[in-house]
Amino acid sequence: MLLKLGTGIGAKIRFSKAHPIFKKWTYPEIFGSGPISNHIRKNSMTLRQMYRSPLLCTSSGFAFWFRTKYEKCAGIDAKRIFVEVEDGGLLGLDKMVLESPSNTPSSEEKPVVLVFPGGNETTYSTKVRTLCKHFLRSGFDDVIMCNYRGKCNTPLRTPQFTFPFHQFNDVAPIVRHVEKAYPGRKILLAGDCFGANLIVDYIASDVCKNTDSVIGGVAHSIQWNSVLSGMKLAKEPMFSLFVKPWAKMTKDILIHGKRGSENFGKMVLEKIGKDNYDVIQSLSMESYSDVVTLHRQGLAKLCDDIFVDEEDYVREVSSHNKVGSLNRPIVLINAADDPTAPVSLEDVDNFDKDPNLCFWFFGTGGHCGYVKTMFPTCTNYIDEVVVECAQLLVQFHEEQQSDA
Repeated sequence: MLLKLGTGIGAKIRFSKAHPIFKKWTYPEIFGSGPISNHIRKNSMTLRQMYRSPLLCTSSGFAFWFRTKYEKCAGIDAKRIFVEVEDGGLLGLDKMVLESPSNTPSSEEKPVVLVFPGGNETTYSTKVRTLCKHFLRSGFDDVIMCNYRGKCNTPLRTPQFTFPFHQFNDVAPIVRHVEKAYPGRKILLAGDCFGANLIVDYIASDVCKNTDSVIGGVAHSIQWNSVLSGMKLAKEPMFSLFVKPWAKMTKDILIHGKRGSENFGKMVLEKIGKDNYDVIQSLSMESYSDVVTLHRQGLAKLCDDIFVDEEDYVREVSSHNKVGSLNRPIVLINAADDPTAPVSLEDVDNFDKDPNLCFWFFGTGGHCGYVKTMFPTCTNYIDEVVVECAQLLVQFHEEQQSDA
């Protein structure tokens, strides 16, 4: 019983004998057999560290809620750049800058970092700002936060919105803009959740294959295989306690247009029609199934001219379909207890099939949680892992270029 409460999810006990991924709970595990995975195994320092979250934050539901509500990030500002896409759409890019100079030596030789956030996140979001701050303090001078169409006070000019699927993926036009703004510089992609899906979809595309400036990507909390009963619920008591405030936050952003997403709420109404809008708006948001309905049915309807139905949407956008077609090295980081981003044992066994894939697993962390401390301030450990992986990816690229 104590073990079950301590880990926060009883399913891990059952799986511990089924696959080596579930044997360690404090050290991260790495999967992948390609050169990027071998490079990170050899050189990573965070891989050798033990990570423990506070007891309450071993609950995936509590960790996400607590970090979203209490993590703060000061000392960083943003300068807006609007980028017009070929179809007339508009994207809001924010160049992130430190209010106080970093002591870390800077270098223009380091890649420009493009940060793609989760679907609910914008430049206003603390989780995005802390990651950007880590990059800037680690010597990456040029860090650009990418706000999607209709998000973060970006006017919505087209019915299309940013989505990790072929022509709806806006990573390509952002990369082209950065290539012109920073001629000769390399580009590294970073992000989490929805943004991670955008990155994987782009790296698996023919456009990326023919783009020399992009050296790879690193992201966490990716919705890797949404086919697994949609977004599955971690069977833990603490999750049910905090699902309601999380769900309400999700609804406020996606439907009511809160936190810099006013245009997005308007777009949802115009695109899916008032009847469907009223159905989604009437969700009580008291259960996890309501969150699933909001994400899956709502987004599927927004793309009804592409996807046949909800199941078609879930199947096509799941990133696990991209294994074997990745054109650049990518490091993905997930937690075994992530309730919204399930990964099956079969998925784990397939990681070796793509030499460009390196997949990290933490035993706990939840969805975008990874809480390190709760008091006196809330901090996380995922940002330092992402930044170290980015540095190793740059190092790997440089070694590959020198050997060529």
